[in-house]
Amino acid sequence: MGAFLCYNVVMVKTKPNKKSGQTVKEVTESKKDNLENTPKTSDDSPRRAMPAVMRVLIAMLFLIVFAGVFTWYILWQQNMGDVDATMQFLREKPILAGYSYVIILLLMCIIAAATWRPFFTIGVSFSLVSILMYINTQKFEYRNAPLLPEDFLMADQAGTIMQFINPWSVTRLVLGVVFVLVGSGIVEYGMRRIFGYGVFGREAKRRAWWERHSVVPRVAWTLIALAGFLMFARPVLHYEDQGGEENAKWIEGIGFSHWNQKSDYAGNGFVVAFLYSLGGIHEIEPEGYGSDAIAKISKKYEDKGSKEHASLADTVDNVIVVLNESFIDPEILGETYEHNGGDVVPNLHKIFKEYPSGYMYSPGYGGGTANIEFEVLTSLSNYWAQTTPYVTTLSKMNYVPGVAKDAVDVGMAGTAIHAYDGSMYKRNAVYGRMGFKTFLDQNSMKHTEQENEGEYISDRDIYNEALEVLENGDQKHVLMLATMQNHMPYDAAKYDTRHFRMMNQIDHTYEFESYLESIYHADEYLGEFIAELDKLEERTVVVWFGDHGPSLLSEYIDSGDPELIDLAHLTPYFIYANFDLDEIYTEKEVAVMNKEVGFEIDMDGIDLPVVTPNCLMSEMYKLLDVKMPPLVKLSSEVCEKTPILAPTYSRNGEIKETETLKDYRLVNYDILSGKRYWLGL
Repeated sequence: MGAFLCYNVVMVKTKPNKKSGQTVKEVTESKKDNLENTPKTSDDSPRRAMPAVMRVLIAMLFLIVFAGVFTWYILWQQNMGDVDATMQFLREKPILAGYSYVIILLLMCIIAAATWRPFFTIGVSFSLVSILMYINTQKFEYRNAPLLPEDFLMADQAGTIMQFINPWSVTRLVLGVVFVLVGSGIVEYGMRRIFGYGVFGREAKRRAWWERHSVVPRVAWTLIALAGFLMFARPVLHYEDQGGEENAKWIEGIGFSHWNQKSDYAGNGFVVAFLYSLGGIHEIEPEGYGSDAIAKISKKYEDKGSKEHASLADTVDNVIVVLNESFIDPEILGETYEHNGGDVVPNLHKIFKEYPSGYMYSPGYGGGTANIEFEVLTSLSNYWAQTTPYVTTLSKMNYVPGVAKDAVDVGMAGTAIHAYDGSMYKRNAVYGRMGFKTFLDQNSMKHTEQENEGEYISDRDIYNEALEVLENGDQKHVLMLATMQNHMPYDAAKYDTRHFRMMNQIDHTYEFESYLESIYHADEYLGEFIAELDKLEERTVVVWFGDHGPSLLSEYIDSGDPELIDLAHLTPYFIYANFDLDEIYTEKEVAVMNKEVGFEIDMDGIDLPVVTPNCLMSEMYKLLDVKMPPLVKLSSEVCEKTPILAPTYSRNGEIKETETLKDYRLVNYDILSGKRYWLGL
């Protein structure tokens, strides 16, 4: 049976073909050969390729259209979603808007040439634009200031900064970016599959690697796009160079004020203003700058009464500078922010009546703490440079002049305490250069109880930390304290009881009531701190100030009324001593001085004038009647004639330039942007 089956199988396999006489096996092999030699008709077969020029033109068409969309989107975001303001900018400054459009288009061309993927380039471009405008909007909302190139120097602190931002808004941004990138990638792939590799790409098989990846055209187009961008951007990037303003005249509507970047962004648009800041990040050299000029200024402002005046270290045992985060006096805000519950800061008002006190005009709003701190500690001004000196300059210097350096040089011990992450604004690098030999932050402080189990160390604990430093050392001290209790988010401490309720409905009502509760407790801890200092035998002086207002005063900041805008920039300051201080002004004199700069404040105990942070140290030196270092002496004379030096100051327009102010500008430029001749004197 088995032999029979085998026989039949063999007979079938070798059965001759009736037509050709071939066996089945031979026919099968012949068909196989024919199939191998037959051209393939699968989807991988090359299609007729569209000419390269046509491919580039189609890609350019998409980029041209979407560059216009992105230009409008950026202007719309810059105007906080105000369509009318956006259209008004386009109508009034069409050439400037067109210039922004070409800059965006050229940047997109650079990306497209590098990726060789037009649809994915559009997705990447929109994602980048969305991220930039989100950051700009957040900074404007909380600090009333635009995004600057130097902000990216703090990229290593992004994680810390993000803790202050609404996490849901960040989540929406991330999800949106992912959706756009994935979507644009899918569209890119789909277009290539639908229209064939000959339209949006090249046949990948049977070609050398440089042909498969289109290396030559990609490099060529990238260089062409980059060259076009640099040539077109040059008038703005080099606007401050000799003849730069003349070269940019064809861009109708363009104009910059290096010291007022908020105005630059509003008047020129985000793209042009950011480009200008990128090219002009350093202060312009003032006329007459040089080593001889700086030496003459130093000699000119030597304290003429030095023989009669004692030094700071001979007069006091301890100097304490206290920056109280986002601390304002709610009583001066008026009916818009009226509340019930009584006096929010009774201890501050008690101090106002007993010690030299007044209101400081803060150049910042809702943020910029490090810049205010910089001005107080150094007696320099950020008015002309308009950077973040802690980040851009001071962290790279060998030493920084100021009250700490002056005190340490005569034998005092320097300690700085910041109740948060010490790397913020590079304080861990800057404080040492200022003269503070010891730096304590939240990771090295002993007293770290958080306010009401919230996010930040309480003011009470940073004051206790300072008192312990004073008690444990035999040396005289200069201390810097930077608090965090009142930092945004303003409801970080979840108070069960709110003693103060708003009488009017305002933006962020709940947050403002929580903020009032926070400064109410901060005021309580301030009273405790002063009571402890009263017990010290060592002669102790304190310069205390609020660094800026909280970003909750939008009814004033967005009002367009210069008086209300400036009022939102006022914070309290006082100079306490546990010994008698000489009076340098009467309350009537201060009232006249304040009225001259546009402020009429009805508050008992004001006997120090409204000044900017660069003036606080000179006020302390005058009250103590001690020898002033040349830089403090210079700032003192500046502050007598120009008490408010801030680009946000709205009352009197431009600052009048006096001879003293010219000297001050030269010294500021020398130390912050120049060759630092002052440090070698």
